[in-house]
Amino acid sequence: MSKYQGWPRESMYIPPGDALTKPNKDTVYDAIFIGGGAAGRFGSSFLRALGGTQFTFEIDNHLGGQCCKHNCVPEHFAYDNAVNMDHLRWFAGHMWYPEIPEKIPMVPIFDTFRKVRDTNVYKFMTDQSKGQLGMEFEVFKEAKIIDPNTVEVAGERYRAKNIVIGTGARPQIPDIPGVNLKNVLTNRDLVKLDYEPEKVVVIGQGKTSAGYTSFFSACGCDVTIVNRSRIYRWLDDEVRDFVISNMKRRGIKIHEGVTIKEIKGSEKVEAVIFEENGRIVEVPCDTVLLGTGVIPNSEIAKPLGVEIGPNNEIVVNKKFQTSIPNVYAIGDVNGPPYVMSAARQSGMIAAKNIMGEETEMMDRTMPEFMFTTYEVTWVGLTEKECIEKYGDAVVIKMPPFNLDIGLPLAERSMVMAHVHPEMSGFQKAIIEPKSRKFVGFHHVGYGAKAAFQYLAVLLDKGLTVDELATYHELFLNAEHFIQLTRLRAGQKNLSSL
Repeated sequence: MSKYQGWPRESMYIPPGDALTKPNKDTVYDAIFIGGGAAGRFGSSFLRALGGTQFTFEIDNHLGGQCCKHNCVPEHFAYDNAVNMDHLRWFAGHMWYPEIPEKIPMVPIFDTFRKVRDTNVYKFMTDQSKGQLGMEFEVFKEAKIIDPNTVEVAGERYRAKNIVIGTGARPQIPDIPGVNLKNVLTNRDLVKLDYEPEKVVVIGQGKTSAGYTSFFSACGCDVTIVNRSRIYRWLDDEVRDFVISNMKRRGIKIHEGVTIKEIKGSEKVEAVIFEENGRIVEVPCDTVLLGTGVIPNSEIAKPLGVEIGPNNEIVVNKKFQTSIPNVYAIGDVNGPPYVMSAARQSGMIAAKNIMGEETEMMDRTMPEFMFTTYEVTWVGLTEKECIEKYGDAVVIKMPPFNLDIGLPLAERSMVMAHVHPEMSGFQKAIIEPKSRKFVGFHHVGYGAKAAFQYLAVLLDKGLTVDELATYHELFLNAEHFIQLTRLRAGQKNLSSL
């Protein structure tokens, strides 16, 4: 049993009084930031570093935004638990590995997360923002924009040369009958889970819901995915096949191309009804997880008359200026890609422009990832995209063509490769053969995500097979791209491996 079991489901964190600063009504700040999430906190601190004056109003009880509260931190925590449970299930009876219960309780897992979040993560955000970054901010403060230079908070008005909107995004709730029944959840509800799901239907498969789908399965739930289109269509075809086949191997049922008719129930969820191939299907369940995307929180800006896009996003240029030049919008409120790196950079770029350094968002290749019970990471083109763009593609992959062996193998996949070799992972690199340049990397396994941050930079610099073959690897390593490249770099006319 978790020693944190019973930790309050609503955060009790209150920043110490000496960490907060009262805004000055007589000061005209260089910028007032509305929202202290990833974009607002990094933008505020960067503007301070440039010598500017700022004040940040945050509606929640902490800085750092939804990442540490509902999104990336609990998502990674759930993934880490899912991998450990998954491995114990598959290794049970081999070597020293014990049998584990068929059903693992989820409530203690999220109790532990909330405890550490409330007593550690939020405190770190406060202490660093004030003590190391010198930010001026208040929490529990809802701001209202009066005009392009004025905001109102708790009946008081404050002025700035620039207003920066960083109000984030919220879960998109689909228009489905029964969506308001009890136990219809979004990722924001999961961290407050107060019961043990048994049968779960996941509606939609974005990058966040994919991880929680496999988490539910690893905990021993009966899990069904229903999606109106082909899931994970952004993945390389072979990567997608490996990911989906291994989800099915773990008992997850997948229905694609369906039309959701109803979430059935009286007070609580009882079933999901959908149409598939012309027939009506009813899947009994006690929980529904909505993985139907997000919608930007742009409502605060509408009275100003700034341009709002078709998906409720604030329209900005590459400087993150809205249609009103001294009003900026940063982070998820601008719409996709809804990733942390873009949010933080948007805050930094807005701060530079406010302080007179003309800067635009650079068009860099962006690495991406998602979780199942594997870490799935990719950057650049798929094999199909390379052929469509260049007419040809050379592929270096592991396991090699037509060999069902325990490769790749390294940390976290080593035991799997020995016990269930067909499940140890999959990876491939895509090369444009005429230029000998890499155009894409893809990995399913464990521990490669850190490397992909730098592979993205190398792709932009035009990394070739011949150059990568001269690099030093740390062997064994999660991504075998360096050593595999050496096996082909000597060829004048490259061929796939």
